[in-house]
Amino acid sequence: MPRCGKIGQRIRGERLIEHSSNRPLGFAWQLRVYYQDTDAGGIVYHARYLDFMERARTEWLRVIGIDLPRLACEQERMFIAVSVTIDYLKSARLDDMLTVSSHPEKVARTYIDLNQNIFCGSTQVTRGRVRIACVNTKNMKPTRLPGEFSQSQ
Repeated sequence: MPRCGKIGQRIRGERLIEHSSNRPLGFAWQLRVYYQDTDAGGIVYHARYLDFMERARTEWLRVIGIDLPRLACEQERMFIAVSVTIDYLKSARLDDMLTVSSHPEKVARTYIDLNQNIFCGSTQVTRGRVRIACVNTKNMKPTRLPGEFSQSQ
């Protein structure tokens, strides 16, 4: 049985948290902690939290309609993480069910600042902030975000 218990969402569940003008402002994605995510003591290895955040960002982009392979092939654009800060508040453990939330804080012309938090039930495990930039796939220079994003945020 998971240490934090079931949190009322289906495994691999995804849900939009808020909506504004038909655009999600937040997104929550769930995952279970596996052996591969932990150290010998069953504690999640610190770098794995970054992996969890990456997966949640990717799923958030998918849910709002951005097809990453198509974006790269047809529009010659991709997203890259350019800065990350993370505070480790509590330890997650083997078999815990975690929820990773992604909330855009700022949407600029070429980048998005996201607050990404990880919870085990109602307990916050990490607090993170990530800036992802949209770049041209050929020269890796910043380029405009896809049309799904507006400057109004």
